[in-house]
Amino acid sequence: MSSFILKLIAIVSMLIDHTAHVFGSEIAAANPWLCFGMHAVGRLAFPLFAFGVAEGASKTSSGKKYLKRMLLFALISQIPFSLMCGLEDPAFRLVVFGRSVGVSTELSVMTTLFLGLALCLSWKEKRPLGMAAALAAAYAVDYTVGMDYGMLGVLFVFALYAVKENKLRTSAATVVFAAAIYFDTIVSAVKTPGRVNAAVLLVYVFMTALAALPMVLYNGKRGPKTGVRAYIVYPAHIAILMLLRYLVF
Repeated sequence: MSSFILKLIAIVSMLIDHTAHVFGSEIAAANPWLCFGMHAVGRLAFPLFAFGVAEGASKTSSGKKYLKRMLLFALISQIPFSLMCGLEDPAFRLVVFGRSVGVSTELSVMTTLFLGLALCLSWKEKRPLGMAAALAAAYAVDYTVGMDYGMLGVLFVFALYAVKENKLRTSAATVVFAAAIYFDTIVSAVKTPGRVNAAVLLVYVFMTALAALPMVLYNGKRGPKTGVRAYIVYPAHIAILMLLRYLVF
């Protein structure tokens, strides 16, 4: 299984998940199990993107160019991501063309991947100050405005880089991440029944851990070259979904 196939799986699962996020109330009204299933499939996306970044860090011939590209798309992605997250959890609201629009201050997963990449490249290039800066930035962001998958997401990217080419350790790192990212929420669900179904969260843990399977099947080959197109997909698909949301509803 080439890196192209892994990216394709990640992109499709992400699109399914974000569609359920943007049109969640309408989908849930028609079929709540469909909405749940779409979010569950979406759990595959982040681990595969993290794996791709870790692989990219190990193989890139220009870490600086890679970092600049990731930072650029983190900046481009932020506005559509903030609008998407603002649908359910707005930090503030703006009036745009006479319509109230929710805006979230949480940073997108592209920021998480950027900081994870910075951590990997600093380790690769033996720059302890760079590692310290990446970790400090990740901590500061996560505990102020927040970012998608948080500090754990950044550390997961680095863990995948550290265990590269070891399929057993890659699988173990993914399973540990899947359990850790939902641990607090599951504990809260058990302590406060009715708010969030713990069984639903366990399915999310399973689906996140399931991303280890395509990682294990990865053959080290690139496949068809995607270039920046793979990066453009992230902000573009959110922008399109949000445009449809505001046009239709």
